[in-house]
Amino acid sequence: MRDEVEALLEELGVGKGVSEAGKCRAIEGEWQRLKGLGLSDQAAEVQGLYAWKLKQITGSKEGGGGGAGDGLQTAEMEHVLAKLRDAVAVDPDCAEACFHTGRILLSPGNISEASVYLQRALALKPCMSSARILR
Repeated sequence: MRDEVEALLEELGVGKGVSEAGKCRAIEGEWQRLKGLGLSDQAAEVQGLYAWKLKQITGSKEGGGGGAGDGLQTAEMEHVLAKLRDAVAVDPDCAEACFHTGRILLSPGNISEASVYLQRALALKPCMSSARILR
């Protein structure tokens, strides 16, 4: 995933010296652009990269600070979840968007809701081994 995110950022003209927040804004902007053009599969893929990037950022903040970091992580995860749900709403037949929505829902323990999204991802793309494992 790291290589895919770095390639996307390079494609968008975002340098390595840009802050993590700036990188996230650039990825989100690309998602909005693709969504606006009706390119839902590509938008869902970019949304997955956005979710991974946020998880990478919040994961690097864990263990260092305590309570404030946990609140930030929860807020960011809720933001990611909202964006993924938007991606599913744009294209309910996008297996990747369904998979990533289910994956994000697993972390706070929303197992029954996560299962619905993971089952949908498998129905759309039966060879998706990641969804099969998490299901």
